[in-house]
Amino acid sequence: MLAKTVEELEDQLKTAANTIERLDLLNAFIRSFSDVNPTQALALSQRAHDLAQHTPSYTQGFYASLLNLSTCNARLGNSEKAMEQVMQAYSMAVTQNSVQPTPQLFNSLGSLFKDLGEHQEALSYYLQALELVSDQANSLEELPILINLGIISHLLHDYSQELAYYEKAMQRQTELGKTHSTATLLNNMAMSYQALGDLDTALTKAEESLKAARQYNLAAVEANTLCTLGELYLDKQAFGQALAYLQESANLANSLGFRYVETYSLRKIGETLSRENRFDEALSFLHKAMALAEQMQNQMELAVCHQALAQTHKCLNNFPLALHHFEQFHELDKKLYQEQADRHVHQLQIVHQTRTIQQEVELYKQKTEELDAYARTVAHDLKQPIAAIVGYAELLPEIITDLPQDGLLYGALTKMGQSANQASQIINALLLLATVNKTDVPLVSIDMATAVTNVLHRLQEPIQQYQGQIILPEKWETAVGYQPWIEEVWVNYLTNALKYGGAAPEIILSCENCATNMVRFWVKDNGPGIPHEYQETLFNEFSRFATDENGGSHGLGLAIVRRIVEKLGGSVGYKSGPSNGSHFFFTLPKAP
Repeated sequence: MLAKTVEELEDQLKTAANTIERLDLLNAFIRSFSDVNPTQALALSQRAHDLAQHTPSYTQGFYASLLNLSTCNARLGNSEKAMEQVMQAYSMAVTQNSVQPTPQLFNSLGSLFKDLGEHQEALSYYLQALELVSDQANSLEELPILINLGIISHLLHDYSQELAYYEKAMQRQTELGKTHSTATLLNNMAMSYQALGDLDTALTKAEESLKAARQYNLAAVEANTLCTLGELYLDKQAFGQALAYLQESANLANSLGFRYVETYSLRKIGETLSRENRFDEALSFLHKAMALAEQMQNQMELAVCHQALAQTHKCLNNFPLALHHFEQFHELDKKLYQEQADRHVHQLQIVHQTRTIQQEVELYKQKTEELDAYARTVAHDLKQPIAAIVGYAELLPEIITDLPQDGLLYGALTKMGQSANQASQIINALLLLATVNKTDVPLVSIDMATAVTNVLHRLQEPIQQYQGQIILPEKWETAVGYQPWIEEVWVNYLTNALKYGGAAPEIILSCENCATNMVRFWVKDNGPGIPHEYQETLFNEFSRFATDENGGSHGLGLAIVRRIVEKLGGSVGYKSGPSNGSHFFFTLPKAP
């Protein structure tokens, strides 16, 4: 069960089985918490990132921590740092087989490019995120992407498309039973209809938004919606109703400490009163708005307040004060223009650097794909001559009938056949390693009892050879995956447990539910364990156990395990203690 508070998270972290589980708990919690408290979420993201750096073999955890860091920094306005972190994650997703591009990656890129003013590029990334979640049939993750697509469509003035995205988001909310965003969506739809000039529909949506905000006690959304209603009634020239809604919005925003909405509502009240020739009242509200804008150091809102005050004093024939406020407006406007120009130049530099990194990453990806294709071709080409060597090694002793079995030639032929068989196994392992990430497989609920039975049947000979005892759980938890690949995972784990689990190994298979909606499967043996200095590289290609002195292992088995499990959305790991044997595990998403 995912933690709902930081306190619950800390309790779960204390009881986590290992570093990988702690990292998964942190990353999963941060994703839902970054909207609630981005400052605290940033501190937790840094903690997860530091933890991931001490677990270099778990690249998925490091990747997720980078995306969370980027999201939190973006929400706190640290765009440059956020872009640097998301591009590092993007580079990992493109260049490392153990990490796949995720909807969160493209959604983060879209949001950052939106903040940089590159709206078309932002739209492209949001659409890539939507395509990924649609392929995964993940309605929960689709919802924020649809909302972002609506926002970017509004910025591109494509209001009809904006409404289509919001309607789809409303549909997803209903399906999921999650109505907390209804009020915000309805308010956004009201502004879309306002932009299209359909004020009656806009008012209907805004009133529905206000009702939903009050129903779910969403005070901040309520303040925003009251402001929207005020603006809509201004457009309809219904000044009395507009003033009532704007005043209510300002009061509520004041009680919440929501100063931007309070400032904006007070200024709109002042401008409306000025239009009704109620200049003295207008000045009171405009001065309040200006004082708040100065407190917030919001130069843009301050400039607009000075402009409104200049216009009001002019109507009162108070030309000295009108001139004073106009000069203040002019100075601020000039300063804002220069800051905007500087910011735009800086943003262009960031965009240029980002696109350069993207080009380098894409070039690396292209070269890697070419090398993979070449490696697969070579491996396939080698299989036939190696099969011929095996065949001749087995055939020659039968042809040469008087060949003594204890002679040098017979021994050489036997050794040649064994070496060719080992070479064939390595080639098959390399082919599987190279094709896992290139192969799309159906993800379904796995009958783990059947999968393990199939594996034990395949391993009958080594089980008898090592006199191994396999202990199964009374019940298997159901996970999602691809059974043929999962059987390969069990084969690798069990083969290692038989070879390195000590004399007459006792091997325990077990499973358990995790707090992160995953299922963990264990293989535990009673062997001597693996020295600490070898543990970090266990799941790397061509990594061998320290006890593998005869070179019987090709060092690809655990690398294959890792690549398969991560492709299926899980993780792998190892746990060992003095005289406590080796405990290898893998996780898979829990079946719904």
